[in-house]
Amino acid sequence: MRTYLDDHLPDPRLRNWIAVAALVLLAALSMAKHWTGPISWETDALFYQSTTQSIEGQDAQAARQEVFGGPLSSYEREIERTHPEEPHRVSNPAWVEYSAPFYARRLLLPVLAAALHPVLGLHALQDLSLLAFVLAPALLFLLLRLRLTLKVSFIAAAAVILWPPLRDWSVFPLTDSSGLALLIAALLFAMLSVERSRRWLVPWFAAVLALGFTRDLAFMPVVSALCLLAVRRDRISLQLVGTGVVAALPPLFVHGLSQTQSLTYVYANHTIPTDTSVSAAISGYPGNLAHMLGRYGTYAADHPAVVFLLIVGVASAFVLAPRRDSLTLLVWGTFLGYLMLLAIGPSFSAFRYELVLVPLMMFGYGLLGERVLARLRRTEPACPPVEPDLADPALPR
Repeated sequence: MRTYLDDHLPDPRLRNWIAVAALVLLAALSMAKHWTGPISWETDALFYQSTTQSIEGQDAQAARQEVFGGPLSSYEREIERTHPEEPHRVSNPAWVEYSAPFYARRLLLPVLAAALHPVLGLHALQDLSLLAFVLAPALLFLLLRLRLTLKVSFIAAAAVILWPPLRDWSVFPLTDSSGLALLIAALLFAMLSVERSRRWLVPWFAAVLALGFTRDLAFMPVVSALCLLAVRRDRISLQLVGTGVVAALPPLFVHGLSQTQSLTYVYANHTIPTDTSVSAAISGYPGNLAHMLGRYGTYAADHPAVVFLLIVGVASAFVLAPRRDSLTLLVWGTFLGYLMLLAIGPSFSAFRYELVLVPLMMFGYGLLGERVLARLRRTEPACPPVEPDLADPALPR
């Protein structure tokens, strides 16, 4: 079925970029009230703001004391005051100082916020989170267009704008939407490196590096590249893995805490643990894992539609995707990375961790959509073959 764009814009490249612009506009408008509205300073955001102030030249400890002891923390302090069953964190200077190293490597957004502070003021961190939310659907569209039709890719990417967990977390001055946008960008650059030119290894490297200084997720695109290498066993896949590993390493040297400290911190409900030994980390793991699974069960009961939609999309990606295709292997690798993320730090995240599954989920829905459309047209689905180069000629070379 021909559309208006087909008749009036025969250049597929131009149609792609019009779709990208439309997605950016839709995402920006969907968050219109948050660009200049009040800021909700969640606990993590307070650490990012204090880091921003220290980058601007303030003493790091003094910045934390000002942020956590000042008006920005009033919302969290009120929660602690009215919910005595909750451990005191924000209002406890000892907890603030103990927890600060956990955020030490997440420097990218505070650096950008410090640069934008003269223009945006306190809104800098929140606007960066919203900007990443705006870019994520556009990047996802470009990724899906490597395999799917324009119509299906656009619908799948536009649906992400409405995805409740992404919308809910993007309105805070946090790094979740930025992490997702950088993950999608890394997957896109990996695909372009494999199917277009090795020059895309440079932005691939930059995306992985930036991801490591945004969230603790730099290993995820590397895991995806390893999945690709395990099947393709070619030079470009090896180069992806090698450059990805090199890019993921620098942030690891910023973190000042051991894995046992991280685990016992989680076991203690993100408070100061009394025992940070290896034995405590090992012995507490099964109980904490069971607690995490119980929390996810409660979340599923409270948000059945969100969990159901995620399961259907992920399952579709595994059932319908061509097995040895490069994009399939990369997005499948994000599921392995997600499982590793839960294993390394078993903690309920209120569906923040699950944002990394968005590319996999929407690839699944895209494949499902093409199957449905093909059946409606009473034709076979346009499913790509395994080996030939399937790259969309409309994307940049």
